[in-house]
Amino acid sequence: MKHRTPNTTIQEEFHDACGIGFIAELAGQPGRRVIELAIEALKKMSHRGASAADDHTGDGAGLLTDLPVEYFRMVVEEELGVKIGEKEIGIAMVFTDEGRLDALEKSVASIATELNIDYVGRRKVPTHPGALGQTARQACPLIMQFFFADLPHQRYDFETRLYLLRKTVEQKFNSLNDGTFICSLSSKTIVYKGMMKPEHLTRFYSDLNQPEFKARVALFHERFSTNTISNWSMAQPFRMLGHNGEINTIKGNRLWMQTREETIRSNFWGEELDRLKPLVSLSGSDSYSLDNILEFLVRSGRSMFHSIMMLIPEPYIYDHDMPTALRDFYIYHENHIEPWDGPAALVFTDGQWVGAKLDRNGLRPLRYTLTKDNLVIMASEAGVVDIAEENVLLHHHMKAGENFAIRLQDGKMLSNDEIIREIIQDGKYSRMIGSGMIALHRGSDSEEFGEFMLPPEGFDTRLRVAFGMDKEDLERFLLPMAQSARESVGSMGDDAPPAVISTQGR
Repeated sequence: MKHRTPNTTIQEEFHDACGIGFIAELAGQPGRRVIELAIEALKKMSHRGASAADDHTGDGAGLLTDLPVEYFRMVVEEELGVKIGEKEIGIAMVFTDEGRLDALEKSVASIATELNIDYVGRRKVPTHPGALGQTARQACPLIMQFFFADLPHQRYDFETRLYLLRKTVEQKFNSLNDGTFICSLSSKTIVYKGMMKPEHLTRFYSDLNQPEFKARVALFHERFSTNTISNWSMAQPFRMLGHNGEINTIKGNRLWMQTREETIRSNFWGEELDRLKPLVSLSGSDSYSLDNILEFLVRSGRSMFHSIMMLIPEPYIYDHDMPTALRDFYIYHENHIEPWDGPAALVFTDGQWVGAKLDRNGLRPLRYTLTKDNLVIMASEAGVVDIAEENVLLHHHMKAGENFAIRLQDGKMLSNDEIIREIIQDGKYSRMIGSGMIALHRGSDSEEFGEFMLPPEGFDTRLRVAFGMDKEDLERFLLPMAQSARESVGSMGDDAPPAVISTQGR
């Protein structure tokens, strides 16, 4: 994607990781500085991304903020002529095109009514395409916002019904594959992103420049998603998270989640569960699929930090200092979901909490700074925001497996130990393992091998057949390991003659 100049080396052309982070207010009050500092941080991470040949098209940049409620109440009143009053407001940020817009709106309004949500109207998001490079401009979707207001509901809160609304619409419009993508649909958060450079974000989206557009947290991401071609929809952040790294187990993770859809049951969702399928996208990036599952777990009643620890667990087998209750938490959950494994640094928010998580190996950096004027600056590298030395309270580099959290309402911070204690404090996972799991212990030869028995002469043909081993397995692998306490080393070649000099087919 990056245009190479004659003096560009391979090392200069390719960069090792995305730029991620967040700026958060500890005072609990929304303000402009969070937005402005996040944009400043993004610009300083522009070296993380790449450029197209036009040198103005970036491969992805964006912001995820808690919803600027007062700003959008004003927008709805002034632009749509509707007063929402004290009702809770929800907003969908949508990439689509003119040909699908009317059908999309009709579907959104119909499903909203079914879920007892008041559909208020739509707005074309004010943008300046001239700020984009030619490639990004040609691929630029129609960017719309749909507005909703809460109505009383006996079973689900407003945010849960908005999630149901989005998933139901996605079933009809097939999201990634038909040109319609819902970047966010929430009463707590909103996403502004695109296939652009960081310095183009505020030039393209007018909303981000408005004095009334205030937030308590702004989560930012620079660079495209792994294993996808750069495009508008796969720019990050996604609906809950920004991810720096790769999920190496992505194929297995997706297929296992797809398999579970046939048998999954939920007391929380009941018959509504079918609206949520597919639970995970089998296309798009690994980060997008991870965001799908994090959102599903959180919307199903778990906390964000409980969900993150399920998805990206610490290694517990050889950690003899790990508390038993925490070890049992991981043992219990590994029976329900596989680790989404690989080098990963995550920042995430649901609009009420913001957090960060480093994977078990710590192969992607995260560091944060606390300031005396009530800011937390979390980023994948230092120096993304200029801070006077006398304003610094703390610099901290996160360790492998570490969690960090801030409650946006009042700025309460939770350390890794506090988050873990809150999740495992009642010891219920130890009790469930004690009452629900059976450990298999090795017994005598007759108990272990049953009808095959272990003959006096040792491991014979019957046992080899029983365990699926042949003579080569014994001679080349098992015996050398037993004799030397080392894994045998060998190489495998292909001795079939090339077809051009052979009289036989391969």
